[in-house]
Amino acid sequence: ERLRITLDSIGDAVIATDTEGRVTGMNPVAATLTGFSQAEALGRPLEEVFRILDGDTGREPESPVARAMAGGMTTGLPEHTVLRARDGAEHLVADACSPIRDGKDNTVGAVLVFRDVTDRLRAQEELRQKELVFRTLFETSPYAISIQEAASGTYRLVNAAFTRFTGIPEAEALGHTPQELGLVSDPAGYAEISKQTRRKGRIDQATFRSRGRDGSERIGLVAARQLPFDGEDCFLVMTVDITELTRLQEELAH
Repeated sequence: ERLRITLDSIGDAVIATDTEGRVTGMNPVAATLTGFSQAEALGRPLEEVFRILDGDTGREPESPVARAMAGGMTTGLPEHTVLRARDGAEHLVADACSPIRDGKDNTVGAVLVFRDVTDRLRAQEELRQKELVFRTLFETSPYAISIQEAASGTYRLVNAAFTRFTGIPEAEALGHTPQELGLVSDPAGYAEISKQTRRKGRIDQATFRSRGRDGSERIGLVAARQLPFDGEDCFLVMTVDITELTRLQEELAH
């Protein structure tokens, strides 16, 4: 009775079978996911109760019970395995199946423990899509974008437009500060912008002068936002190159 209560209280679904792969027991979570009550499932072949498909190919994978008993060890389902419930509902599941042994180490069946991972995998896919969008925007943006540590200003990430603006490749920029790279031509102005950004956690628009690798002066219009990155307090910095625009304005004024 204690064992039954324990199994019924487990948050994962549990199905036990004999050596022929016929269901000998299951808990309420397994009943909910498969659509079969324990009374209906008892004695049925596992394939009738635990109907699974490969989510990529649509084919039925090898029975996890057969693999576990043949190999004599715990096995798992392939990623993106779909459980099709009795009512046609589909759930992405992850499982582990182990042989059941008696006191003489004889295999007398198998136990299948599985869980519905639909929401988790959906969340992972949504996160992957967001990361893909960010990476695409980051890499293709015409504006110089960098992520810098808030305390030191060390570059943690830079895009291709940053290299075009500064003349410094990504590999050389990462792990260094603008001062170490010789980019700061106006230390007082840079220090003031940094101070305001740290104090407010953001800056919407500021003009600063920097020095490119070739020694030419560059003028940028910068915006920054504070954000966490790899566990560090950082700033996402976006810079628009207004060097040519400024030159034209000065010529027009003249």
